[in-house]
Formats: sequence, structure tokens, C-alpha cells
Amino acid sequence: MSCPFGTHRELDARASVLALTELAGMTLNDIAEEVGISRPTLSRIKSGQGAGRQDVSGLGADVISQLFATDSGIAEACQLLEHDMRMASLGHRDAGIALGLIPLAEDRLRVLSEADQTSMEAVDQLALASLEGQISLYKARATESDLGRSEHFRKAFQALFSQSDLIVRLFILEDTVCDGDKLLGLRMLLNAFFAAWELDELEGNAQDLPWAKAVAEKFVVPGVLRKTKSIAVMIHDPRLAYQTAEAAAVIGKVYAAADHLAAAIAMTGDDTADPLAWNPAWLPTPIVHEAHFEEPIKLLMKRPEWPSEDLQ
Repeated sequence: MSCPFGTHRELDARASVLALTELAGMTLNDIAEEVGISRPTLSRIKSGQGAGRQDVSGLGADVISQLFATDSGIAEACQLLEHDMRMASLGHRDAGIALGLIPLAEDRLRVLSEADQTSMEAVDQLALASLEGQISLYKARATESDLGRSEHFRKAFQALFSQSDLIVRLFILEDTVCDGDKLLGLRMLLNAFFAAWELDELEGNAQDLPWAKAVAEKFVVPGVLRKTKSIAVMIHDPRLAYQTAEAAAVIGKVYAAADHLAAAIAMTGDDTADPLAWNPAWLPTPIVHEAHFEEPIKLLMKRPEWPSEDLQ
């Protein structure tokens, strides 16, 4: 099944450092001074050697302040609230610990949503929808009844997927839109895919996946795929590539699925010669048990030279 963007300390820290260096153009010395983490520690994080016991919570906040600063301040405020909820749930198996922050987040969302629409940039609009969706996702994961979970997942889906047209346009306007905006948009689409998948399972449609397929059909298209893998590789986050592969797989885009799956496996340092053995700690279900990955895995085992048009 699809997995949400949970908190994974090492992946999140490395992605944050790379976002600051590759997307925001900062040096490790700049980051060390800004966040208060030593340069040697940042160097270890960037190279994938881990952060030890160092408090890396400031990295995510600094990424937000660097990538999502707008005149209205809405995008940064919304993303910081999401960051606080993620950090609150760090190390916990469920989302319950983050629920204490939801009343504050909902109150801030109401205030920010009342701002003058004409003063908002596209990323402000996305950030508002993303925060609304994340609040519902946390509620869904902390709710025990299927009826309650379905209600919250439906609200998350509606908030996130309502921005799909705008997000796809941002990817198509590649030369005029910064990668930070596309990163936020991609995460929103993948979280919408997760919410849709959960709705399918709750409604007894785990085999056909009508909700999930509708989301995948929207963004697993050439204009988006041209950038998704490069964004994932740029910040070295295999979860982005894996979830894109999953979305491609469920609608039969086998080559695109195999291409993104290979990228995800490579980012974890594993050899794609045996993808069936791949099972990183952040993955809820080994891919060997996922029927929709059967054909993409066959391609990985053969390691063909794929024509570029087939990746679309």
C-alpha cells in the first residue's frame, strides 16, 4: 500500500541540508551559522553518514524560511506549522502526539485563509491547502473508527487534490517556477495519492483503487515526470521517487515506475540487481508483496536500455 510522508530523522535531515545547498544556494558554513549545527556534523549529514544525537530540528525550519518566503508570509507560516507537527510526532509510531498542535494549526489556518487573495502567490495558495490536508491526515491516522478515518481522509484528499491543476501547471512552467514550489507541489500530490489509497481500502476497493488511480492519472504525465526524479535525487529523498513509482505502477506506466523505483533503490545505496530484497526501514511493506510492482520489478531485473519515450 502507499505510504505517507512520515518523519524519518536521517532522511529528513539529509534532505534538508541538500535542499539548502542545492535549492537555496547556501554553503555548509552558511547553514552552520544559521542553524547552530557544526560544519563537520552538516558534512556528515550531507554525505549520508547520519547526525548522531545532534538536534537537527532547526534544519527543516531553515529550509522553510529559505524556500517559502513570500510577501504575505503565508507559505512560510503554513509550512512551519506542518514542520512543528512532524517534529512533535518524531519517534512515535502514530500521529496522536501531533494532535495537541492541531487546534493551534486550525486556528492559524483560519486566520491565514482570510488574508487578501490578491496578495497571495501560487505557493501561498498551495501551502494553505497543504496545511489543511496535513491536519486531516493526522486526524485520520489518530482515529480508530473506519467511519471517522474515512471522513478525515476524504477531507485531506479534497484539500490536496483541489490544487492538482495548479501544481501540474507549475511543473510545466519549468523555467519560471523555483524547485522549492515544485517540491511542495509534489509532496501534496503524493499525499493526495496516499489519502486516495486509504479511501479505496476503507471503501472495499483495494483491488481496483479508483480513487488512487484518478490521482495518479492526473500527475503521472510527461510534464511532471521530467522533474520528479531530479527533485528526489537533488535532495536525496528516496521516498519521493518511490511514491512516484507507486503512482505510475498502479496505472500501468511500467517504465516510469521502474525508472523511479530504480532511483529510489539507488539512493538508499542498494544494488538494483536484486530489487526483491530491497526493504528500507521507512517502507511499510516490502515491494515483493506489492502486486502492482510485479512488472516494474521484472524490468529492473532485466536492466534494459529503456527508450526515453517509454519513461513517459
